[in-house]
Amino acid sequence: MTSATTGFLTLAKDLDKLSVNKAEGWSYWKEEIINTVFAADGVTKGIVNGTTTRPTDAEKAVDWDKRNTIAAAVIRALTDSNTRSIYANEDGGAAIFAALCKRFDKSTFTTRSAARAAFHRCLHDPSQPISIYLDRITSLRDRLNDLLPKDEKVSDTYLKDVILTNLHSSYATAKLNLLGSASGEPELDQCKTILSSAGPDWDLLQSIGATVKVEPQDMTNAYVARAARHQPRDAARYRNLSAPAGGVSGSSPSGG
Repeated sequence: MTSATTGFLTLAKDLDKLSVNKAEGWSYWKEEIINTVFAADGVTKGIVNGTTTRPTDAEKAVDWDKRNTIAAAVIRALTDSNTRSIYANEDGGAAIFAALCKRFDKSTFTTRSAARAAFHRCLHDPSQPISIYLDRITSLRDRLNDLLPKDEKVSDTYLKDVILTNLHSSYATAKLNLLGSASGEPELDQCKTILSSAGPDWDLLQSIGATVKVEPQDMTNAYVARAARHQPRDAARYRNLSAPAGGVSGSSPSGG
């Protein structure tokens, strides 16, 4: 293993391996491997994403080939055995990445339904830093948007609704402060910043003898209510959000 390969893998040490059995993780994986890992040297990112084609100059082509080979080794190390079958006949990081994009970016009824369900069912676990929840639910939204046409993308406004709906009850004070903000509805980044710095209401919960649990929360009523307020014509779409994965139909909301 070359020092360059090791360097890239060090940057990706916290990145889970891409799995064809967990396709909802594709958006985050793709973003990290392109804009964090391969962007580090200022060159390999362009080779892998296809924006920097192989030079005609012989000396420059040698360097391009070397970086392309290193990128292939990194991608192989960051994908599981089942996923490697997708690009088994490809050689080089650029070709391998293109094969993965072709497979995971493809929108079908099955992939859309799975991505939609994963997004809406992402719950806040108070035993972990809230940043994990915020990153996860945003990644799942982005994965869903990758599969949707432009006019059906899930907006930041709708993402805020889902974040607050799926927020654990121990963050009730922070949630109320956001909903009752005197300065009006905060932007998505502001919501994340406020939630990250707020902390849970542990003292209050303990003082009343409450037991903190992570339990599924009924999201359907909240979605229908918002749809009725902001998108009356689409309200019927949200009545089946609590249906089993694979049984969810209709287009994703575009938010308020």
